[in-house]
Amino acid sequence: MRYNRLIVSAFILGLLAFGVQARTVFVPGDFTNLQEAVDSLDTGDTIHVTTTFLAGYGNRDITTDGKGIVFQGPFGPGGVTINCFGSEGDEHRAFVFDDGEDSLTVIDGFRIIGGYADSGGAVYINRTTPIIRNCVFEGNIATYGGAIGGYQGAPRIYNCNFLTNQAQRGGAIDGLGPTIIRDSRFTGNHASQRGGAIADLHSAVVSDCVFDFNTGGGATFDLVGGSARLDRCLFAKNASGGLSVVYGYQSMRIDRCTFVDNAYGIQALGDTYVVPTNTQIVFNRGDAAFCSITDSVTIYLNYCNVYGNQHDYTGCIQDNLGVSGNIRENPLFCDTSEFDFTLNSTSPCATAGSGGVAIGAYDVGCTPTDVDEDIPALPGKFALDQNYPNPFNPTTTISFAVPERSDVSIAVYNILGEQVAVLFDQTVPAGSYDVDWDGTDSRGNPAASGVYFYRLQASERTESRKMLLLK
Repeated sequence: MRYNRLIVSAFILGLLAFGVQARTVFVPGDFTNLQEAVDSLDTGDTIHVTTTFLAGYGNRDITTDGKGIVFQGPFGPGGVTINCFGSEGDEHRAFVFDDGEDSLTVIDGFRIIGGYADSGGAVYINRTTPIIRNCVFEGNIATYGGAIGGYQGAPRIYNCNFLTNQAQRGGAIDGLGPTIIRDSRFTGNHASQRGGAIADLHSAVVSDCVFDFNTGGGATFDLVGGSARLDRCLFAKNASGGLSVVYGYQSMRIDRCTFVDNAYGIQALGDTYVVPTNTQIVFNRGDAAFCSITDSVTIYLNYCNVYGNQHDYTGCIQDNLGVSGNIRENPLFCDTSEFDFTLNSTSPCATAGSGGVAIGAYDVGCTPTDVDEDIPALPGKFALDQNYPNPFNPTTTISFAVPERSDVSIAVYNILGEQVAVLFDQTVPAGSYDVDWDGTDSRGNPAASGVYFYRLQASERTESRKMLLLK
């Protein structure tokens, strides 16, 4: 079945190459709802949403029957809200992918709320590989996977936020296969049993993500019966533990992560092999690391810093201090009260990692001069501020910041997602910047009164905000 579907997809793409044009349709406009549009489209087509709010029949429980269709919300990350209005006894979610959908299926720019289901409160993924990007999942509920759940699905998730979703297992995500998650944030999710944010992602790769203020039983990331890789991730201020690896039968690789102020750092139970490298395990309220003494368990630290936990180098890592580059030092974060876990330039972790890299998820972000003389430090993260003034006439200022040298563009779009003007397009060093918009389009003509969106793209990161031009 899978092989036949690939043949069909290749045939369709071949037709496109020989002149069969992919369609772009508008909802509402050409069709009244998303499902009606899907039923009339083919693989390679795009649904362009022209409103910021969708709900009701045809805009929830959407299926594509295996067709690779792009669902495009043109108003920036989370700019189009889908309210599923699901509840106990009346379950609804936004999307169901269980008919072989692949990476030609894309969900881009949606905020999904109000989902309620057994598995995958907002999106159910069964043995399929869709792309989900620039989305917000907020307040969805399920038994397994408050936002996204399923069986052996392998989605690609980029630049998404998971906020206050709930489940028994996997507050935000549960039960998927070799998933890739990048540049995403998991905040305030809850699982009553285990996996405050994530549970059971087999052979997943999770990079450049933040897990903060998640709650519930077990750990924030609770892996059972599989393996995963974590790169450059921050686990901070979670009421649950940082990471738990249970009965993996494979190695868990961790590189350049920071576990700080969680219920505990890392836990390993049952035939697991956990290898943290260039990683901070600091200031956690419980043990830095815990291994079952009755199972075949190894946590082997390389170039790690373990400091300020209830217990540091004890148990299965008691012999790790002073070997393989491991240290026990105050990391000297820039400003934890402002959630800034970049390193002071005098930090013992600044160049103590393998090959001279920093230990932890972030590099140096402040210096003693910056702190002592109150000189603004280089920004620790990408930021796009609300324009000021707003509403405005005729000129407004947009401020943004990048923490490293980046290719930056800022463009203005109208309510239909059409580009009105490009305000900024150049490579800049780390720093904070301002750019003005005088309310004219790319040809110098005055733009009409109304709502506009401005979008910052810096390297692989994207962020958008809304502004109002009044005349």
